[in-house]
Amino acid sequence: FNACRKAETELGSKTGKAKRAQVYAAFRQQMPIISLFLSEEQYDAYLDKALEELKEWFAKNAVAAEKLGSE
Repeated sequence: FNACRKAETELGSKTGKAKRAQVYAAFRQQMPIISLFLSEEQYDAYLDKALEELKEWFAKNAVAAEKLGSE
């Protein structure tokens, strides 16, 4: 989540591919062993699912969304 927020803050909107690359690089740095066994396609599937769940959570928790900077 922190890597996603950092990428959003640094790169802004309309930069999805660049943000994804930045977050993937952070994942590989923080979890080098796991990244050896997880393809980029698998990572993308997990990332898409996590972002979907995060959006749903923000929709249900407006106060948290505001504090965390969700659009």
